[in-house]
Amino acid sequence: MSAGYAVALGRWRHSIELLARMPPEITENLVNDVTLADVAAVLSPDRAVELRVVLLWAAAEPEDGLAGELAHQLYGSVPGALPRLSVVRLEPTTPNAQLREQVARAHAVIIAVGYYDLVSEEPATDAAERLAAAADWLAWTACWLDPDQVTIAVHGRTARRSDAIGRADWVRQMAVGRLGLPRAWPPQVLVETGPDAVRDALSARVLDPFRADPAAAYGAATCDQVRRATRYTADRCDAIRKKTDVGADVPITWRWTWLQAHAAGRVAEDVAAALEASDAADGR
Repeated sequence: MSAGYAVALGRWRHSIELLARMPPEITENLVNDVTLADVAAVLSPDRAVELRVVLLWAAAEPEDGLAGELAHQLYGSVPGALPRLSVVRLEPTTPNAQLREQVARAHAVIIAVGYYDLVSEEPATDAAERLAAAADWLAWTACWLDPDQVTIAVHGRTARRSDAIGRADWVRQMAVGRLGLPRAWPPQVLVETGPDAVRDALSARVLDPFRADPAAAYGAATCDQVRRATRYTADRCDAIRKKTDVGADVPITWRWTWLQAHAAGRVAEDVAAALEASDAADGR
């Protein structure tokens, strides 16, 4: 199966390289040097690959403990791969554009929320703000990654007498209502973390898709990332063209972007359509 991904990407490698040279006004930097490195790794299966894991922290507690434990557990856990963990605390000053790039090219995204923030009947103002930030990024992440690449870490429950199944159902209901968790997503998306949680559950969830067949999983993830980024670019270029195509004079300052959108939009559309057709043929 990994050979099929190499064929699909190899056919369009030069087009992807052309899009990677386009300015952020055209691609929002979602097709970039990292994309090219991923494609090169799929085409050269003997190379070690980088598995990018992004932890978005929206809990009140410091992130250091869980982040350090997770980094230790991920290291060396997938033969032939180099897991790299990036930790971002979600705050009003978080640079959204750069974080969107990180999420779009991640192989796994973890969104951590506080257990008591999530399940309390009336969250405090600061807790509600943290949940809102987590919900915003879950919505963005769901546009770019499949459910098996996304995890919501529900952090910080202290040991109490409660039924595990009943607690899981309640946490899921709260995640659907307060975070916008899609109802169709599987229960495995939600993982409890903290001192009283099952050890290694989070790391197992994050990289399990890559352990059985790393080459095939990496090839599939790269194809998905390129397909989504080129489809986004094609749609963005179409929107740029529509701003000026209907009998409007194009300002000098806008003309170069407009011309680039015409060229890049066609290329991005061809790549996206080809990879979408390949997915359909494979039943993905």
